[in-house]
Amino acid sequence: MRFIRKEEDDILRKYQDKLKRNVDLEDSAELQDFSRSYKDFRQEKLNISSGLYERLCNLFEGLNVNVKDSKSVEDAIELSHLNITAKGAAGFAAFFVGLLALIFFSLGIAAYLTSEGVTLALIFIMFALISILLFNFIFKIPVYLSARYRMKASSQMVLCVLYIVIYMRHTSNLEHAIKFASEHIKGELALDFRKVFWDIETGKYSTIKESLDAYLLRWRETNLEFVESFHLIEGSLYETTNDRRIEMLEKALDIILDGTYENMLHYAQNLKNPITMLNMLGIVLPILGLVMLPLIGSLIEGAGFTKIIFLLVIYNVILPVSVAFIGLDILTKRPAGYSEINIVEENPEYKKYENIVVNINNKEVLINPAIFSVLIFIALLFLGLIPVIMHFFNVKDFFIMGDLLFLDYKSASGLACTSNSCYGPFGIGAVILSLFLPLAIAFSLWAYYSIRTKKLLVIREETQKLEFEFSAALFQLGNRVGDGVPVEVAVNDVANNFSGTSTGKFFEIVNNNINQQGMDIREAIWMLLNQ
Repeated sequence: MRFIRKEEDDILRKYQDKLKRNVDLEDSAELQDFSRSYKDFRQEKLNISSGLYERLCNLFEGLNVNVKDSKSVEDAIELSHLNITAKGAAGFAAFFVGLLALIFFSLGIAAYLTSEGVTLALIFIMFALISILLFNFIFKIPVYLSARYRMKASSQMVLCVLYIVIYMRHTSNLEHAIKFASEHIKGELALDFRKVFWDIETGKYSTIKESLDAYLLRWRETNLEFVESFHLIEGSLYETTNDRRIEMLEKALDIILDGTYENMLHYAQNLKNPITMLNMLGIVLPILGLVMLPLIGSLIEGAGFTKIIFLLVIYNVILPVSVAFIGLDILTKRPAGYSEINIVEENPEYKKYENIVVNINNKEVLINPAIFSVLIFIALLFLGLIPVIMHFFNVKDFFIMGDLLFLDYKSASGLACTSNSCYGPFGIGAVILSLFLPLAIAFSLWAYYSIRTKKLLVIREETQKLEFEFSAALFQLGNRVGDGVPVEVAVNDVANNFSGTSTGKFFEIVNNNINQQGMDIREAIWMLLNQ
């Protein structure tokens, strides 16, 4: 019995050692950790507004609002990684629309009971009825979020296929190739691939192919070349010869590149009509409105406050919102293109350049540009509110520029104010100072973003210049080495040719590491990169 037991232990130990040699257990553990970090990665990538929307939808999910067309919303929720249900989105839409209608209806009743009259009350009641029609738009917020998510994810598709092809050219392993790509691309597509592994870990799918095929179905209607490229990549796993496998991988890369070029070409050709409409609504119509506003005001019956509310809503609410929606609709139809790289995310050390860096006693002190933005806003806002402050303190009106009054209050008939019932101010001084109200918003935002991006733009320009110089330097280095010149000598020649540039400094350091410290070319480069 002891002999049999010992023999069984030897057999078990033998096959355990064989499994350890043939199965990369560390990679399996890494893949599990990689997929389990999906939740943390999701919280980092989804913005604050999405989190607030999720909480509101989950809060009003118990309203049990039944909506017929909920399939598109459910698909959008899954695509944009929102932790809500279609019932929750419908419940929030019903609550928001009901609250908005109740507010406008209450304002209409209050206007009717006060001296403002029936006209203003009817305007508020009209807004209450219009707000009910907003239910479908509020309910389909996940559809708009998914369109924006799809647009951002599609910008990484070409780079994603490139990374997968690069990895699978030397290692034919789809699981590791997807993991490699998701670690090197940023943004929404990386989150999607982590979700692919998460679905395997949670038991929704049993293999990487099943999970990946289910994910690719979401892109079949909007980006077919991306789906075809992945199918060719999957097909390369079944090829028996290495040449045929590499040929299929290169074909997958050609399909995504050619498809992207064709889509961008057709998109650019079809932009004429949408851009014309955007120009008419956003630029031409507001300019014409400056001429038409006095005519519209004379046609509207009611008190002056009623006319102000009516014109304010049309000119400052309805028109800008319409232009914004048209612009967003044009952008959401943009096909996959170049990949956007955030240099702050790529290099966290650049985060400090978003602030104002001040050296005090050899110590860097970071000042948030929002402080200067708020100060500019307060200063300009005070100038814009001077007419209101003068009215509050009963400052007597005075003449400027001859016979023009600074405040110039008017009566309801438009004549000079001679009683206590006056409207205004309409004077030239008050009008000029009122311009500081929009200027306060404009200049504060300009100051904030210009300070925040000024140094980063300089870094980006230097990086683009360095990329151009470095490619030319590598071309020269390759030609010199191809002519039979030793690498060490060729590095010295390239450093002399690019003297005074960032690329020249790089090759000078490499050359010094070789000549002064006796390193070979590999050690000289890696020592520089690790500094």
